[in-house]
Amino acid sequence: MARVALISTGHMEWEGLGPALDRLFPGNEFVAVGPGPLDSLTSCDAHLLLRKVNKPGRKDNNADRLIQRAALEAMKSKRGERFDLVVIVDDLELENVAHPDVVCNVVRSAVDRHLAQAHFDPDLRSRTAERLRAAVSFHLAKPMIESWVFADSSGPTNAGVPPERLARLQAGLDPEDFATDDPTYDAANESLCACWLALSAAKQKNHKVQWVARGNERVRHPKAYMAWLCLDPRAKTCSAYRESSEGAAALSRLNWEEVLGPQRDRMPFLRSLIDDLADGLGQEPAIGVLHITGAPETCRLTLPADPCLRNL
Repeated sequence: MARVALISTGHMEWEGLGPALDRLFPGNEFVAVGPGPLDSLTSCDAHLLLRKVNKPGRKDNNADRLIQRAALEAMKSKRGERFDLVVIVDDLELENVAHPDVVCNVVRSAVDRHLAQAHFDPDLRSRTAERLRAAVSFHLAKPMIESWVFADSSGPTNAGVPPERLARLQAGLDPEDFATDDPTYDAANESLCACWLALSAAKQKNHKVQWVARGNERVRHPKAYMAWLCLDPRAKTCSAYRESSEGAAALSRLNWEEVLGPQRDRMPFLRSLIDDLADGLGQEPAIGVLHITGAPETCRLTLPADPCLRNL
């Protein structure tokens, strides 16, 4: 049995990813580490982070903190035990959907900075670098983790969507290229949100209506669409959907055979993650051999000449 540390940047992954992977790779232990999720590095355009990292007096960014935590989990030993693999999973987000390569470059830069720490002696630096290359991976959910749930025909129901409310998605698109085809959703505004409308202006800012806040980009935003499908005028956010409960429940129950499907090119970023785990665990997933056509940015089969992680 292998032990795999999962470092996530969202409550949905924190609660639900381990149980989902338990079913795909039975006999192994998947552990969400830390007191909770870390902050995402993709919450802004990754180009901005890349420009800031070499400025004098710069502070650690979210990528630095993710790599610091991954290195800690990969290196630490407790009664002779340590994690065999460490996997970071972050949403790509719409801000970065056109340039996942830049996000990966931000992570590579964070690895370089971690290894350049002044207090590392040559031996520790060498051992840490080797361990990062052997045991640590960075993967992306495109554009965010809810796209996995929409790839499962039972996913929205498992996330609390009432059976009479059917998801309407653009036909023929890969789930990672998520887009809705729902005129009612396109036109929706705050008028249905009785509880939210009754809040003060200050409280309204703290309880955003997801699909309204996303404006024109709502069509490509699976989290906002899931919130809309779980519409609840009595809730402060106008939705019964919560990532940490309904979202996590749907993620933990994913129908992996349907989500990945028989097509080699379906959901390439997710396929890169699953193939990476299969290789690291030395075990094919429970649904059978995964014929990989992964996203080149995070696929272990398209490594650069100087890899810094298992898949980067």
